[in-house]
Formats: sequence, structure tokens, C-alpha cells
Amino acid sequence: SESGSESESESESESESEAPSDEIAPEDVVVVEDDPPATEVTPVVEPEATAALADPWTSDMAPELRALRRLVDRPAPPVRHDLNTISAYARAHRDDPRPVLLLGHAFTRMHWMDEALERYTRALAMSPASRSDPQVLPNLVTLAASESTSAAASELLVSTYGAEALPALDATLASPDLRAADRDRLVAVWSRIAAPP
Repeated sequence: SESGSESESESESESESEAPSDEIAPEDVVVVEDDPPATEVTPVVEPEATAALADPWTSDMAPELRALRRLVDRPAPPVRHDLNTISAYARAHRDDPRPVLLLGHAFTRMHWMDEALERYTRALAMSPASRSDPQVLPNLVTLAASESTSAAASELLVSTYGAEALPALDATLASPDLRAADRDRLVAVWSRIAAPP
């Protein structure tokens, strides 16, 4: 019957809405939109002045935020519900860059490079201590290697970390699995940072 077909169609639609993370797209996720995406990268302060800033995760955090961090750090990649939960927390705590950092980490794991870069840019603008999150530097190197985000991520890498980024770049460049085009992009960033003033 038509009603039976409609019911089956609705059931299939609900099943599809619970697809695993590798089948969802950025437009399917309710994400934080409290500020427009940054169009220019402006360092908050010079890298040398922020090198000693403490890891933002060493300060007090609510149990809810601690649980959200575990969601992002677990072996299985984030799923839609995880991203929406983190986004809701970020909207309720607009002065805290840590949920925004978590979204950056999650999007990097899912290879949503543009979304990851926008969150890292925002978190670093919110607080220079965001640079001390141990996942930000290696993830920015990953974004700098990606064709879609290379230019902006490279600028952020240079302005935020400067020479401190060289060991992370070296580690990635040493990987035998790095694609030639990605290697060329990272070599360009390395050369820019290492060049004498």
C-alpha cells in the first residue's frame, strides 16, 4: 500500500541519518557559527612571546568538557552526534576556545580540512594559549600539506609557531607515505620559516 511504502521510505531515511562518520558530510552537521570564518590570518602576538603558554587542557575543566575531549580522542572517529554535542557546548561557552579546538581536532580526523582550519583560526584568535594544545601544531602541518587549505594553514603555521614548527615539519617530511604534491607544499613552508631574516 502507499502508506506502507511511505513508512518504509521514512524508515530508510531514519536509518540513513545514522550513517557512520565516513559517510556524513560537513553540511549534515550543526556546527558553531558564532563568528564568520576568518579571511585573513593575523597573529595575536609574536610566536616567541607565546611559546611558554600552558596547554589549555591543563587548566580546570568541567566534567562535560572532559567527556567531550574523550569523544574526540577515542580510537573510533567522531560521529554526527558527537559533533553536534560539542557544537552545542561551544555555543553555551562562547569565551572558551577548548570546544572550538575539539571541533578542529575532530574535523581534521575526518579530513574536513576547510572546517578544521576555520576552527583552529578561530580558537587561536580567541586565546593565544590555544597554540599550546599538543594537537594543534601537527594538525596545522597536515592542513598545510592539503591542497585546499595549504595557503591559509601555512600562514597560520608561520605566524603562530615560526621556527618552533620546523621539527613537526621535519617529522612529516620524513614519512615515506607523503605524496609528492603534499611534500612540495610542506617544503615551501619549511623553506619560508628557515630562511634567514
